[in-house]
Amino acid sequence: MRLLFLGDMVGKTGRVAVWEKLPGLVADLKLDFVIVNGENAAGGFGITEDIFLETINAGADVVTTGNHVWDQKEAVSFAGRHEQFLRPANYPAGTPGKGSGIFYARNGARILVANIMGRVFMHPELDDPFKSAETILAAAPLKEQADAIIFDFHAEATSEKQCFGHFVDGRASLVVGTHTHVPTADCQILNGGTGYMSDAGMCGDYDSSLGMDKEEPLNRFISKMPKGRFEAATGPATICGLGIEISDATGLAERSSRSGSGRGLRRPSRPSGGEVSTSSTAVAAFRAVVKAGRFLGDPADEFADLGMVEKSLDGRIRLFEFRLAEQGMDLPVADAVEKLRLPPASALGDEMMLVALVVGDQPIAQRAYFRFRLLVPRDDVVFVFSHHRSPVRAIHLSNSAVVFTP
Repeated sequence: MRLLFLGDMVGKTGRVAVWEKLPGLVADLKLDFVIVNGENAAGGFGITEDIFLETINAGADVVTTGNHVWDQKEAVSFAGRHEQFLRPANYPAGTPGKGSGIFYARNGARILVANIMGRVFMHPELDDPFKSAETILAAAPLKEQADAIIFDFHAEATSEKQCFGHFVDGRASLVVGTHTHVPTADCQILNGGTGYMSDAGMCGDYDSSLGMDKEEPLNRFISKMPKGRFEAATGPATICGLGIEISDATGLAERSSRSGSGRGLRRPSRPSGGEVSTSSTAVAAFRAVVKAGRFLGDPADEFADLGMVEKSLDGRIRLFEFRLAEQGMDLPVADAVEKLRLPPASALGDEMMLVALVVGDQPIAQRAYFRFRLLVPRDDVVFVFSHHRSPVRAIHLSNSAVVFTP
């Protein structure tokens, strides 16, 4: 089962980016369930009913919130009308709306989603989040009343988030943090099998201060005096979150990976072209392919199922090549990944493993990279992209990929 969690939508630019990109992600990645945190979607403060409904219509199955849930007064009235809208579960009894619920995924699985708010450096200080989680888990244990259990832990302190993850480890499918709007680098699967990430980041303009126009926050840090209100930034948005594959048998995480789309978190490439800074592994792979004189997409290769061929280059590189662009038709990336069965690292010996994608153009290469990283979260794999079998120069895309363009 595949699930996508997207971090806090911030302002119009963040929510519109989610609305525009989410339908394609659901289709391309064959997602079974989508959760979006929407607490900053209305100008950076709270969420309106119209924004909530538009997010659901775009493909979200549940919208979670946090400490800004009541910033828009209408939320008090509509919270109780929509099952797919969650506020933190550890608000006192009698608070409008609900903090958890069981929902049905596209594959029919029962998904328990719970929204919990931390207490360290948070306002208002709610009921004990650990006791609240215990109550929720006792009412619907994993693989009894729920096939998967997801916690959106909305909190400031990473220590509190990490301890919460360990508290439910083995009893939940995923704990993902929200609130700080900055994606963390600790996406992992805990010892008991629970997927974890301290913060999913935000869906918004990253040329900002946590999604807000940077001028007023910067002024207050320097002058200690306000000049105006905080306003949501309006530049191009990056959507950011976490993708996870959950075992149908155990309800625990099998794979997890940070997910993002947009320019905000991408390192710029040099305008002069040529090989630019990448990880030493990716550069070594690029040089080895060139030195071997064996470029990707050799016409003599016989591509098998879904255009895949496996070969060895000089006994140094194990190459798994996919042709995603043949006669102008791009094969669905998700279909290709389902056919990809990479050997474990222990079986490679001294060989380096490359997954090579022959694609139509650079935008296709970029989209393919993000989807492959989501579905194949292997740190020992270097992804190489070839544009119509014409590798001439390398452009930096990430620390684990080299893109070839003509």
